[in-house]
Amino acid sequence: MTLRPDTINHSIQITHSSIESFGFELKNWNLDADNFSLFFSKNNGYTKEDKSFSIDTLLLQSLELYKRFVEYGDHFQLTNFHCINLIMNQQSIHDFTIEIDWLPTPNTQQKFLEAYCYNESGQLLGKGTALLNKQ
Repeated sequence: MTLRPDTINHSIQITHSSIESFGFELKNWNLDADNFSLFFSKNNGYTKEDKSFSIDTLLLQSLELYKRFVEYGDHFQLTNFHCINLIMNQQSIHDFTIEIDWLPTPNTQQKFLEAYCYNESGQLLGKGTALLNKQ
């Protein structure tokens, strides 16, 4: 897949803003479609307790960001999102990484996406899956 270069900065800003509302900062990223990853760190100056933070939301937003990156003259839709959340106490999260992999399917108009969320120790916090359908 080819990443759409003209949307990268805008998409990163959108993702950074939404993650900042959870008290995290987007520190680094790898925007290779075959090795897509985002690196986040807790914002030390953040004091608001936001109960809406969840691994599910974070994984879905990351998959949406990936979708925007791979749209290059095409339109895609994310469907069938499912998530397994393996962490109960979100307060214990300080640094984490989201990695997204895609797999081909027998339908050439569809890709299977997997998103993984790891903490700074490399422990899996959650996994999300979705289908990326070309419209």
